[in-house]
Amino acid sequence: MARSLGNAMLEKLRRWGVERVYAVLGTDHVTLMREFETSQGVSLVTVPHELVAASMAVGESLGGKLGVVLVHNVPGLLNASGILLNALTSRIPLLVLAGEQPRTSGDFSRTLRVHYAADVKIPEVPAKKTVRLDDDKPLAKLERALAIALSEPQGPVIVTFRRDLLAMQIEDDSRKSPYYPGASSKAIDRANEILSRLSRVAVITYRAGRRREAYEALRAFAETFGTPVENPVGERVNYPGDGRLSALSVKDAEGYVIVEHEAPWVGEGREGVKVWVDPDPLYFLIENHDFDCDLCVQSVPEEFLARLKLKEQDKAWAEAKREELERFRESNRSVRCEVAKVLSSSGLTVFNEYQLDRRCVTKGEFGTYFGDLGADHLGWAWGASIGYYLSTGKRAVAVTGDGSFYLSSPESVIYVARKSENLLIIFDDAKWGSVAREFERFYGYEPQTAKLERLDLSGLFSSAKIPYFEAKGREEAVQAVEQAMKLRNAAVRVIE
Repeated sequence: MARSLGNAMLEKLRRWGVERVYAVLGTDHVTLMREFETSQGVSLVTVPHELVAASMAVGESLGGKLGVVLVHNVPGLLNASGILLNALTSRIPLLVLAGEQPRTSGDFSRTLRVHYAADVKIPEVPAKKTVRLDDDKPLAKLERALAIALSEPQGPVIVTFRRDLLAMQIEDDSRKSPYYPGASSKAIDRANEILSRLSRVAVITYRAGRRREAYEALRAFAETFGTPVENPVGERVNYPGDGRLSALSVKDAEGYVIVEHEAPWVGEGREGVKVWVDPDPLYFLIENHDFDCDLCVQSVPEEFLARLKLKEQDKAWAEAKREELERFRESNRSVRCEVAKVLSSSGLTVFNEYQLDRRCVTKGEFGTYFGDLGADHLGWAWGASIGYYLSTGKRAVAVTGDGSFYLSSPESVIYVARKSENLLIIFDDAKWGSVAREFERFYGYEPQTAKLERLDLSGLFSSAKIPYFEAKGREEAVQAVEQAMKLRNAAVRVIE
């Protein structure tokens, strides 16, 4: 039965579990907007800025559903490109719908106001793939794009379309499914051979907790064989933060099982055997990647770890690693560690944009913590926490610095924040903190050029009826965070 491509697109998204599309609307979307007006099952969330819309879509994906964002082809993709790079490097699936200018005369042709110069060629935007819908089986191409986004290693896929095309009547369709690479028997046998003689094997990971199956497999592997886990809380919760095998550092191991970590021993040499398991163990996106890999295994973690066998491990060594982490947490009285401890027991899902000390996250379980993303494009966490809330119904807290707060397009985030139940914590040191720390590390003094003016934010939050607190020092910060957590929606500024 023939129907418009726009109607079929929304039905296709619904069948893939999509519930909402985050959109910065433009003239090239009018035919798709008509379908949102008349169709059921997929809602449209209007957002005033592409960076925020893409961040909310990231939060949707982190909440377990596929995030979809709708933007203009040229200005929209450019504004969202930093968040797309985050998603690509951190393997977060996204579908990016980008409207192109109509190219023909007719009912949906453009006027001078719909600028011809918008067809200017732009640099390639970060994505796993760009798919252009045209007259040749457009719905089958959309199906393939969805499957590519969700296949490992996951990431954003851009789908471009024209408004005149979406009004076209079509009949085509197709079926595809995502794929997940698994370890070969040869790779398993080789890994068992080179690790089976060692009694001090450790796991180093950073984002193994992207999928529940991988999280559970790593947890079972560590606890079956007694292998300490460095970075139990990294980009994700990879192993329970209070688990008996959580480790601060495992640099003296005899062998390492490296699970989804592109730079596992930056800053310190690590001897020993390295077995690397990853959907992309050679990290083809990174131009210079020279870490040792005695055995590189292309596999999702759960397919590999469930078949890996070790000899009995050195229990005293593993216990010493856990005690080292506990001593660090007990002795660390910094405000960033203390707030992390408070949030760990709050029941809130944490979106940490580089400010909390993740080593102080003590009670993490799967899907309760999301740290700074691979490309480190700032400004994503606050919007993502709101998309996560809309996706899951669970309250979240976004933790940012003052610099990343300014980069998040605050007024645009506040526009959508009214629809959520979220907490925002801003660590304000009145400077580009990471820049100042690196400068001081090299030259021994703090630079004046890294300073930021501290603006009055009370009016911004009061205009949206969001309670706002300011705190100085560790005790005030903890009290303000605990008070804010009791409210539906609140912002806390920690002045450092």
